[in-house]
Order: sequence, then C-alpha cells, then structure tokens
Amino acid sequence: MRSHMKSHTEAQRHRVSGTENTVIRLFQVCFALPLAAFAAGCISNSTGMVSGEVTFNGKPLEKGEITFSPTGNKGGTAGGEVALGKYVVEGIVPGEYQVSVMAVPELKIVGPNDPEAKRTLTDAEIRAMIDPLPPDTKGKEQTLEVKGGKQKLDFKLESKSRP
Repeated sequence: MRSHMKSHTEAQRHRVSGTENTVIRLFQVCFALPLAAFAAGCISNSTGMVSGEVTFNGKPLEKGEITFSPTGNKGGTAGGEVALGKYVVEGIVPGEYQVSVMAVPELKIVGPNDPEAKRTLTDAEIRAMIDPLPPDTKGKEQTLEVKGGKQKLDFKLESKSRP
C-alpha cells in the first residue's frame, strides 16, 4: 500500500511540477521576452555617438583632441582624437556637456647639438606647445546637449589673430 501511495504522491508531484513548468514557460513567453526586448531597445538608446568636423578659420583642424565633460551628475567625461578635421566619440550618456577642443602641435625633434636645444623658450612658445590655437580663438569651449543614438556636431573655431 505504501508503494502505491508513494507512486501516487510522485505522480501528483510530477503533475504539479509539469503545471509549474507550463506556467513558467507562459510567463517567459508573455512577459519576460517582451520585457527583455523592450529593455534592449532602451539600452541601445541610452548612450550616444557624436561625430562631426572641426575647422579652424575654415580649414580642417589637422590634429587635436575633443573632450565632453558633463555639466551635471549624469554620465562621465568622454573624448576622442581630431584627425584631419574629423572626430568620433562613442558611448556618451545623453545630457548637457561642456565641450572643449584643443589642437595638438606637431612635435619638433631637436638633437643635443642643435642650437634650438640651448635656447630658452618664451611663455608664448610654451603655451603654443600645449595648445597651438591662439588665445582669442572662439568656439573651442561650448555647452551642448548630447542625445541618444547618432548625432552630428560640427565645431567652427575662429581667430582674428591668425588667418
């Protein structure tokens, strides 16, 4: 009799477990999968890619750096290289950013016997080594809104002191 009860109890457990599996599968199909698909759609738009052109007095900036620093507490600092007037910054959280553009000077290699190696640099020469754009350059510091997805932002830097 016990073996009959035991097999009857096991059958009930198996039936309950089969019912539970059906409920779990139904939940997965009706709720979990659509929720995952919705979340994947939201996540893909939760960061942005910003690209564009950087010009100085109408000509592409040869070499530089662009930095996006958040003005609030959303997101982190992101940046990239400017090469031949073009840049791309990926993985940036949508929000308001302070954008800084800086030119990178071409380094001049000086040997130990070169007279340039013994010359003291002026303050203007040292500043030009850090950022060769003139101090009066307009457009190299801007506050902009970055959106999710792809966005094109161009930066037109202008200076009257250098044509």
